[in-house]
Amino acid sequence: METTCDSKQIQGLVRERNEYRRLLKKSLYAFNVLRNHRISESLNDTTYALASEIDSAFKRFDQGEE
Repeated sequence: METTCDSKQIQGLVRERNEYRRLLKKSLYAFNVLRNHRISESLNDTTYALASEIDSAFKRFDQGEE
């Protein structure tokens, strides 16, 4: 099954993606500025670990877009 989108739908998706990316960049900055804290019961779930995951995702997707 194939799905088609018109240009208005594509522009909406791009705007939504850009907004999520902007929010993730702000979150990444905040997680790196805050002191490292656990954010769940797991020892590996910390603010710095989450920042690292966001940074890695940005790098993966930016490399894929080139």
